[in-house]
Amino acid sequence: MWKNPVAAVKALFFDMVVNILSFIGNIAKGIQGLINKIPGVNIDVTSGIDNVINGFSKASKQIKQDNNFVTLSRFEQKDYGAAFNSGKATGEKIAGKAVSGVQWLGGKVSDMIGKLH
Repeated sequence: MWKNPVAAVKALFFDMVVNILSFIGNIAKGIQGLINKIPGVNIDVTSGIDNVINGFSKASKQIKQDNNFVTLSRFEQKDYGAAFNSGKATGEKIAGKAVSGVQWLGGKVSDMIGKLH
């Protein structure tokens, strides 16, 4: 049932803007992180995007509250840079444990061979 179709369309467009800008913001954060790895370089291009996203998000929430909209759950955007760094850290831990395990095993085998002579 459409109680206020104009408000529904406004909220729809505000939500679409938030989703699109969030996607662009995640890409920009990745590029920003890459550029900031250059020694002596520190840029911030995402704070402006975050402010615009927050503005549209607040406007959408206000429309929904004023018109008693039903809120459904939805997927949130992922920060691909953070996910990459988390995966990299996990891989480094696993590789470190594998290397130390092989070194330990190699030491044991060497000790066993030394005892045979």
